[in-house]
Amino acid sequence: MKKIAIFGGSFNPPGKHHRSVVNTLIASGEFDEIVVIPCGGRPDKPSVNDIPPEHRAALADLVFGRLPKTRVELFDLESDTFTPNCRLEEIFKDQGEVWHVVGTDLVVNGRRGESLIQKTWKQGMEIWQNLNFAVIARPGYPCDQEDLPPHFKFFDGEFPRISSTKIRELIYRGEDFSGLLTDATASYIRRYGLYRGIMPHHVHHLQLAEPRVKLSYDERNPAACEMAETLKSYTVESDPNLIVALGGDGTMLRAIRRHWRERLPFLGLNFGHKGYLLNDVPPAPSSVDDLMRGNLAAYHMPLLYVETRDATGRVQEALAFNDAWVERKNQNTAWLQIKQKGQVVMEKLVGDGALVATPNGTNVYARAMGAQPVPINSQTIVLVGSNVLEPNGWKAAHLPFDSLIEISALDPARRPIEASVDNQFLGEVVSMKVRLSRIAAAELLFDPSYDINRKMVESQFPRHRVLYSADKRLLMELRALDLYNV
Repeated sequence: MKKIAIFGGSFNPPGKHHRSVVNTLIASGEFDEIVVIPCGGRPDKPSVNDIPPEHRAALADLVFGRLPKTRVELFDLESDTFTPNCRLEEIFKDQGEVWHVVGTDLVVNGRRGESLIQKTWKQGMEIWQNLNFAVIARPGYPCDQEDLPPHFKFFDGEFPRISSTKIRELIYRGEDFSGLLTDATASYIRRYGLYRGIMPHHVHHLQLAEPRVKLSYDERNPAACEMAETLKSYTVESDPNLIVALGGDGTMLRAIRRHWRERLPFLGLNFGHKGYLLNDVPPAPSSVDDLMRGNLAAYHMPLLYVETRDATGRVQEALAFNDAWVERKNQNTAWLQIKQKGQVVMEKLVGDGALVATPNGTNVYARAMGAQPVPINSQTIVLVGSNVLEPNGWKAAHLPFDSLIEISALDPARRPIEASVDNQFLGEVVSMKVRLSRIAAAELLFDPSYDINRKMVESQFPRHRVLYSADKRLLMELRALDLYNV
């Protein structure tokens, strides 16, 4: 039977001491898989709530995500919950034999029934007797054989004598902390100004002295393929620090969907049409090198968390960078009820469907449905209806970033609806909930001289170009046709 080690904790931040625990478990050969689970909000550890969960999720991925036999589960961070070990046992027992990773600080005085596991954990006495424990020697907390639980494996090793509390204190005081963290983690913390007692930056600057590139490009686009050949000297098989997307907005969207868990910044070069999410292509290959090594503006863009429910009660979870929507499945119009944070804001919408979009998504289907685009870096979620019959004249609503939008079918039997996210079909549903994800975001890089909202602004003001015939008797109005230079 597969053996699974469950390593839960705050990991706030995850340091080299946490990584050394996982490496020890891997090296032991005792386990087929180590599952790392950062917890959500905890009343007993208020410091956990000081850092947005999306950044704690990114740090966990950076520290553990590339280790062999290791999986990072982010469900507690996404739902802002703290799943006790007795519940984790139930969740994972169908996957194999479960072992709970604990430090010796949690088992001291176990012989007297006074260990922290027995006294403070939910169902502590019961799980002490019945569950399997992988006990890690923690410096400063010696214990003897009699303190250990009935079912245990003991792991000793060279574990750094540090704590996340100490790391947070050093960062807050502006002292050197880099030796206690992996390089990627330290760099991420500095970029976003984490643990400094201020809100993390949504826009900052990033400079890569040595770009190590992972390419994502449209193989059907000859110009993108040519640039991919030019950039091959920058590509690496392992340990990249930059993802370069070559193509249009669709290429960038696919790159984000595939690679966001790698927690690397995305740099796009536009070989498509509008290219809202990509930089203009530099005039020469040397300029591309200058761009990648330049002081790039980095924009932190969260994804949407989407939860759908079908008629059987089955729940699906998905992420969307642009948009999530429901639409009618048959010839009948959809009848929809819309809630915002649990309050009904629209009793009955009659139309083809409804869509929720991020700022960058407002330039796509939301715009085609009648919503006005908003700046890509704005703190807004847009809700728009498709071919709305009732309420008469309603088109769209601009809602705050902390919105929770629920769209439900009022008559799912006669007027069924289907759901999609970013063109990914989810099937027939009876309801869909949408909010900003607490764990998923993408970091997009732009030339600092590049105005990321210029194309969005220009798209709202169609250009009128005039062409006269030779005898000046014929007047043709060409609207927004970049094909002609007249």
